[in-house]
Amino acid sequence: MGICQKKIIQTSNIKQIGPTDLETQITMIKIHHFDKNSQSYLVKDGSDQKEKIMTVVHKINDDQLKFILNITSQNIHKIEKVYQTDSYSIIFQQKPQGLSIFEYCLKQETFDELQAKQLFKQLIQTLKMLNDLKITYNLRSPNQILVTPQGNILLNGIYIKYKKEPFTLQIFNPPETEQLDVEKLNVWNCGILLYILLKGSLPNKYKYLYPYTVKEPQKQILFDPEDPTIPFLQRKLLIEMLNEQPEQRLNYNQILHNQWIIGSSTNVTPRQVINREVVQFDKYLLQCIQLDQYLKEFIETYAHLHIGHDRMLQSFSKFDLNRSKKIQRKDLNYIKQVLKNEALILSILHFSESKTTFVYEECLQQWEQNIIQQKVESLKSCFPNQEVKKSQVINYLQPRKKKYEDGLILSDNSQMITNLTKDIYQFDEFILEVEKGIKEKAKYFIKNQKVFIKSEEIQQEFNQLLNILKSDQEYQSNKIQQNGIKQIQQILGQNIMLNLVLQKEIIDHLEQFEKQDQQKRYKQLLNQMMNKLQ
Repeated sequence: MGICQKKIIQTSNIKQIGPTDLETQITMIKIHHFDKNSQSYLVKDGSDQKEKIMTVVHKINDDQLKFILNITSQNIHKIEKVYQTDSYSIIFQQKPQGLSIFEYCLKQETFDELQAKQLFKQLIQTLKMLNDLKITYNLRSPNQILVTPQGNILLNGIYIKYKKEPFTLQIFNPPETEQLDVEKLNVWNCGILLYILLKGSLPNKYKYLYPYTVKEPQKQILFDPEDPTIPFLQRKLLIEMLNEQPEQRLNYNQILHNQWIIGSSTNVTPRQVINREVVQFDKYLLQCIQLDQYLKEFIETYAHLHIGHDRMLQSFSKFDLNRSKKIQRKDLNYIKQVLKNEALILSILHFSESKTTFVYEECLQQWEQNIIQQKVESLKSCFPNQEVKKSQVINYLQPRKKKYEDGLILSDNSQMITNLTKDIYQFDEFILEVEKGIKEKAKYFIKNQKVFIKSEEIQQEFNQLLNILKSDQEYQSNKIQQNGIKQIQQILGQNIMLNLVLQKEIIDHLEQFEKQDQQKRYKQLLNQMMNKLQ
């Protein structure tokens, strides 16, 4: 009997599976997209042998899933089925067909204001539909907005719960410091997007962010409300969407009843209602927007993986009782049950060459490198000649004001992530510089706050202590010191990684040892060990 027949929850598209059952439902798995909110995988569905996108998120309750599954809209990426485990929802979808909205615009031979209006109207209609259905959808990036080959807007990830945050790109952030109303936040984002679609360039206030896009100095106004190059109705809509007072900003319904959107008015000519002039996109500008997005994704992903590496390693090493850095494949089902996230384990296991053993540290490193390389390839597309000018990227290396939950300590605005010393870098050289800068920024966080350290980090000092103690007559007669040393030996012998509890135990034994050391002969060596543990 297959998994699809287990614990069927009313809707045939939602099925409960155990923590080790996913492997029997797919015949291939590769990482597709990775961030701290969700992980997506390219898989081959065992039921039809078709390639699908499988996304793993924290568990969504069944009632909400049934509600989402019943949404039928050409503008929402359809969910085919969902597997529920005790901790996660595993969502299967067809691979989306389409380009991000800016990529789509750049690839069109001609793009006029009617096309801009059609895309924009579909976007607002879709956001309103989700809002009416009480589904919170935070539009965080223009890359969330796809355009299909048929020219339709397609939104994905309506099941992902993001915290209320500003747009990932600085140009889209509204003036309010606290984003309490997702609708008003999205309206601002859509207003900036509409301006770009109509003008092919950025509002004045943001042009300074992008090197060489304009030669004029920074302007404080968002855009000229009397700009004659924007027709009256479109200009009026932009003014009302980009009101700096969120409570006075339009809502979705008001936008859809705007005269330009509905396409008729008794007071304007047809040319004012729909301007068919071709939009001339500043291609360099749109490349800069992509650069901003891709570089931010690379920095966040690299830092997240770098900071979390030891935590991941500890998850596997605690099952490595022989300290061989290998786990028998026959034990993996038990590990899946304990760690719960089977998809993550399978995606790491994908890099294992052996069918009997799992060399977890080696596979973990390959898995991390694969994810990073995906981000690097996206970023590389922003530099067709593989040269990176310092002036192109200097603004994007400025740390964001926010402090990320996963420990990414880029909240200090006084410093760059990395200090670029040359005017021009080769792309690979630039990536190495950024990686080096992230490691430098993150190392103090890792030292002070990381949960795990490798036992070998204190093993050298401990071995040195043991050698000295062999000839210490006072130690030979001190049972308290001997017992403490014996306890530390057992901890280090049984654990490759030391969590906070084990570190605290070792510190307690070392402090007890120090109290017995009346002549303070071992104070320096003991402090070296305790400093590493703390």
